[in-house]
Amino acid sequence: MVVMEDEESAVDDFTAELLWALGYETEQTVICTRKNILFSICGEEVYAKTDVCVVDVNSELLLLAQEDKSHIKLADPEPQLVAEATAAFQANNSNRVNNLFIDPLPKQVFPGITMVGTFPRFYKIEVTADSMESGSDQLRENDQL
Repeated sequence: MVVMEDEESAVDDFTAELLWALGYETEQTVICTRKNILFSICGEEVYAKTDVCVVDVNSELLLLAQEDKSHIKLADPEPQLVAEATAAFQANNSNRVNNLFIDPLPKQVFPGITMVGTFPRFYKIEVTADSMESGSDQLRENDQL
């Protein structure tokens, strides 16, 4: 069977429906698909695109899900999920400071899910302000080699 690239959304739709059935969408939260999250890395503004995420009424990203697309091309979903968590941390803190007028968080733990077909793998991804800075420094050092 040949899998077309556009067929990847079936897993995303399944994931969104599963989260809805499990009660993740409430009066205070919404389940989003294909959300672009702007973030800064090594002085550049880039986007991380979620497959599925849960967002609260204050626009805070709470949960991230990424499909394993290795049936389309060889790619590990974990680095994408970590990039999304990094972007979500930056976006959440930016929203806290600029829109909610509250202090940024020093760290945040994101529940994450990678989906291999209908099989989920669960993660807890901790992102800290310190790891954001050291990660950027590390990337800069590696770019110079």
